[in-house]
Amino acid sequence: MPRRRKTSALDDQIISLATQFGQAVARVVRGSIGAEVARVIDGRPQAAAPSAARRRKRADGPAVQKKILDILGRAKNGLQTGQLVGKAGIHRGAVEYHLRLLRKQRKTRVVGTRGQARWLAT
Repeated sequence: MPRRRKTSALDDQIISLATQFGQAVARVVRGSIGAEVARVIDGRPQAAAPSAARRRKRADGPAVQKKILDILGRAKNGLQTGQLVGKAGIHRGAVEYHLRLLRKQRKTRVVGTRGQARWLAT
């Protein structure tokens, strides 16, 4: 069996601090787990549902499409997506979605590619 090596005072202090730290972490974890279990057992809801004021309002599809078509109809040389978003005041994702729908219905067309693309009403 190998002999145990002598430890210095610094090694003893480090081992003592590590042990104390481990015990403190264990106490905190046990306390938070106990509180969580008590909350679940009491039957209280974990999180409240967001209020109606904080929910994102979804735009009416046909109204958005009509607004996009009106704006594109007034633009002589068409508009890029960013310009259309600025004029419509609608979320970019919604504008892109409705542009795709309108293109599928053949109510709009796109001229150019990617960064240079311009949308025109047909």
